[in-house]
Amino acid sequence: MEQLGQIPCNGYEEVWVSLKEVCQKWHIEFRVYERSDDGRRQPRPGRDIINLPVEQLPLLLERLRHAKDTCLSRGLLWASVDGAFAPVGRAAAAGRPDRTRVTGIRARQHPRLPVRYAAVCQPMGVGEFRRSTLLRGELRDLSVGGAQIWLPCRLGLAQQVEVSALIQAQPFRAKAEIVGANLRFKGDPATGSIRHSLKWITYSSGAADILTMTLLPPDVVSSPADGAS
Repeated sequence: MEQLGQIPCNGYEEVWVSLKEVCQKWHIEFRVYERSDDGRRQPRPGRDIINLPVEQLPLLLERLRHAKDTCLSRGLLWASVDGAFAPVGRAAAAGRPDRTRVTGIRARQHPRLPVRYAAVCQPMGVGEFRRSTLLRGELRDLSVGGAQIWLPCRLGLAQQVEVSALIQAQPFRAKAEIVGANLRFKGDPATGSIRHSLKWITYSSGAADILTMTLLPPDVVSSPADGAS
C-alpha cells in the first residue's frame, strides 16, 4: 500500500488516501483514522473503508468538481487571495464585502473576460506528453489569475504547461497549471475540444501589461486621455 496523503475532517478525524492492490486490481482507498494528541493514528472504529477502482478516479474528480461548484453557487465557499477556498458561515457571509463573496459558479477572485484567441499549449514533459508536444487550441476566457483553454485532448490535473497566443495582436506567453479539466464525453460536439481551466504560475511584465490592457473596461483605458484633454 502506498500512502498518498491525508484530509483533515475535524479535530478528531482525518481521511487517509492510499493506493493499493485488491484482487490484482489497483484501487484508491479512503479510510478514516482518529487523530490523537501524541501524533499516533489508528483506524476509527465503526467506519467503513472505501476502495475505489482507479479507472473510476476521473469520474470521482468530476463529481467533486460538481460538488465544489454547487457549494460556490450557494455561497458556502469563498475564494481567498491565493486562489484557495474556505467555508463561509452564515454570519460571516452576511458581513463579507461583495468583492470577496463568491455568489455563483462564475464568481471568481479575478473576474474573467470572454474571448476567442487561437493559442498553442505545450505540456512540460509529464507523463505521456513530452515538451516537444504542441497542442493547438483556443482561449475562451481570460483573467489576471488564469484562463479557460479548449484543447484537442485531455490533460491531467496539476499538469504544468506553457501557453502562447496573440492577444490584441500582441505576443503573449505564460506558464500555467491545469486546475480543472472536463471529461472527454463533455467535449465540444462541434470540434471535439475539451475545456481546461488554467491558473497562471508566471508571466513576464510584458504579458502582464497585455492582460491589463485587455481586461480593463474601455472607459478606464481611455480616461487618462480624456482627462488630459
